[in-house]
Amino acid sequence: MSRLLAAAQAATRSNADLLIAAVERLPAERRTWRPLEEGRSALDVLAECGNVTEYVAECLAGGDPPDEDALPGVEDFADAEAACEYFEEATERLLEVLGGLSEAALDEPRPMPWDESMTLGDAIWVVAFHTAYHWGQVNYIQTLLGDHEM
Repeated sequence: MSRLLAAAQAATRSNADLLIAAVERLPAERRTWRPLEEGRSALDVLAECGNVTEYVAECLAGGDPPDEDALPGVEDFADAEAACEYFEEATERLLEVLGGLSEAALDEPRPMPWDESMTLGDAIWVVAFHTAYHWGQVNYIQTLLGDHEM
C-alpha cells in the first residue's frame, strides 16, 4: 500500500476515534440535546457522519452509491450508541475500501455527488476531513455544556 493511502487510512481511523470519544464524553442524556431549535445534536452529527462515510465508501469502491433516501435518519437510531455503531461499521467499510485501492488508481476520476468528479487521490481524504469538522462540532457542544477540558 502506498504511503498516501496508508496516511488516508490512518487519518480516517484517527478522526473517527476522536469523534466517537467526544460523543462518549457527553452525558448520555445530552447526546440528543440541540443548542438551538435548528441546531444539531451529537446524535445528528453521528448519523450524518455514518451516512457520508457509507456513501463515500461506495463511491471510492466504484459502485453505485446508496440511495440517499434509503440511508438512516436520526430517528432510525435508538440512541447515540446505536449511531456510533453505525458510524463505526461504515468507517470499517471505508478502511477496507481504502486498503484495496492501488496507487496507480489515484489519478482516476470518481463521480461524486457534490462535484462532477474528483480524482481518487483527492477523494480518499473526504471522510477524514468531514469527520474532523464534525468532531469540532461535538467539542463545541461540550463547551456549551460547561466541559472545557476536551
